[in-house]
Amino acid sequence: MKKLSTLFLNLLVSTLLSAQTEPNVQPPAARGIYAIWYNKNKQVLNLPYIKGGQIVVQWADVEPAKGIYDFTEIDKQLQWFKAQNKMTTVEVNGGKKPLWMYDVIPHHPEKLSHQIYDSQGSLMYWHPAFIETYINFIKAYASHLKLSPYLSVLAGVRMNFNAMGTEHFIVPDEERSLTKWITPKGIEQGTEWTPTTATDYQNKIASVFIDEFNGINLFLRNNITAETETKYKQAFLEGKLMLFHTSSEIEPRTAKMEHNYHLFKVYAGSGKTIAYAEPWADAWGYHGQKKDERWTSPAQYIYWRLLFDLNNGVSMPAIYSSDLEVATTGIHPKEGNVSKYQESFNKVIKFAALYAGYHASPRESPGAWIAFRHNEKNITYEAIKEFTGNYSFLMTQLLPDNSKWQNVIEVGPEVQRFGAWAKVVQQGQNIRLQLSNLFTLSLKGKPAVVKVIYFDNGNGAFETAFNAEHIKTDLQGTQTWKTLEIPVNNASFHKDDDDSQITLTAVSGNITFHMVAVEYGDGVPDEVSNIAVKSSGGNVKITWANPMNYDLDHIEICNGKTVIKTVSSVQTEAEIKGIDTKAADLRIKTVDEAGRKSNGISIKF
Repeated sequence: MKKLSTLFLNLLVSTLLSAQTEPNVQPPAARGIYAIWYNKNKQVLNLPYIKGGQIVVQWADVEPAKGIYDFTEIDKQLQWFKAQNKMTTVEVNGGKKPLWMYDVIPHHPEKLSHQIYDSQGSLMYWHPAFIETYINFIKAYASHLKLSPYLSVLAGVRMNFNAMGTEHFIVPDEERSLTKWITPKGIEQGTEWTPTTATDYQNKIASVFIDEFNGINLFLRNNITAETETKYKQAFLEGKLMLFHTSSEIEPRTAKMEHNYHLFKVYAGSGKTIAYAEPWADAWGYHGQKKDERWTSPAQYIYWRLLFDLNNGVSMPAIYSSDLEVATTGIHPKEGNVSKYQESFNKVIKFAALYAGYHASPRESPGAWIAFRHNEKNITYEAIKEFTGNYSFLMTQLLPDNSKWQNVIEVGPEVQRFGAWAKVVQQGQNIRLQLSNLFTLSLKGKPAVVKVIYFDNGNGAFETAFNAEHIKTDLQGTQTWKTLEIPVNNASFHKDDDDSQITLTAVSGNITFHMVAVEYGDGVPDEVSNIAVKSSGGNVKITWANPMNYDLDHIEICNGKTVIKTVSSVQTEAEIKGIDTKAADLRIKTVDEAGRKSNGISIKF
């Protein structure tokens, strides 16, 4: 008995010491999902899982004449967000430069970037006159915002270099000769472009933004130079500078771009600062007039892109309006009717909204999870080094990893969100998992639920083990992804001798797994709300609002114990004909993806 007590004490001490090394900060107030590129479709901002939006103006519109600044549009939109009780980012883009700049700054007659909208061509952004003009603008921009009465809704200012268009710097080899450039009369000729020219410009502009926006949340692009990162490393570590990018994808597009994601992981993943991530394109690949290829379905793409953001410590993931429209209407502005994806999109966004911002807040997080994958080459077949494994959130897989992952991609129906990647555990093998120590301590003694998402592809069985629980699950061969939910009334996830807290074992057959999650609560879906009933001549129309559970599968309307109507998780109304309202005992219930049902709410006439 004494030996057991000593072992327990040693385990407790070890857990507490490990917990002390974990990040444990309050989730940022601005955490949540941000709608982007909605133009006049502002109704997407009313969605219950949307935290805020964006204010985008062009440099040409706010500096119509040299040294004359007009921030009226920014002020107007900030006031609007304040009235809506939503947050927003602000950005001044450089697709349209003030036209008067072409009279005083050398420029190329052609558009050297697709982000340039001016018919006059491309300004020589490294010319002293350009740099002076932009620095003066940045100073006026910062001074104005600091006096705004609406700062409480400003989640942050996105720093733009606005060199060529908004984001680009490189001048093609064949266009670098000064003979290709137009120098206005009386203006000093510039120098030829070099890579050093671009680096020097980035360093200078970043420094001005950082100095001038002191006291306002400033998001620096994560493609900053090594020199800028080194110079301001302490500011990132102290949370005085934030990071963002406009290139979130399902995985790093190139090996070179791994470094950008790495900065997120180092500074935001550790809870030191905040990261905002805008996707490169929507789930179909549309961005502007371009469309990128996708190797997996839209539902799987948006899901894994958001998992990657959460894995990297992004607290503020942004979503294209076109994807939000699919989640709410089943219609894509360019693809048309894509209603087969609507439920998956809705679930994906709710999942991201639930977890965003809690990666460094294990005591407050609603749960922990791990999504299984392994990929040593991205889709362009470039070798990647850092982001080859699972995407995880307060949960890790212990080594050795005996699972099979080569070519385990696009598993299951395309409309289900899970199968872009997975891992296969061969018969007799297992996957061993460990939770964050602080998350484990925060759960102790509270109700929780263990969720296992697996592909039901035929004969076989697996076992889920934690503490003294050993739950065997037999496959049924439905060829779909299934969710197993195991309620835990009094959570206490102790470590086994091999340090694992949860183990998945393939008892018979080879088992394909997507995710394991441990979440607070009993796992039963919340009830619907705002029920309204209209009845006439034996016909009843019921409307309601669905709960925010990301795994809501469908709604049931029962008469007594009999289910008389089933509707999808994105529907919020039902009509029942030929019912005796005096004798009926109607209830509306929610059902999750594991088949667990709420008690239901009685429908009154």
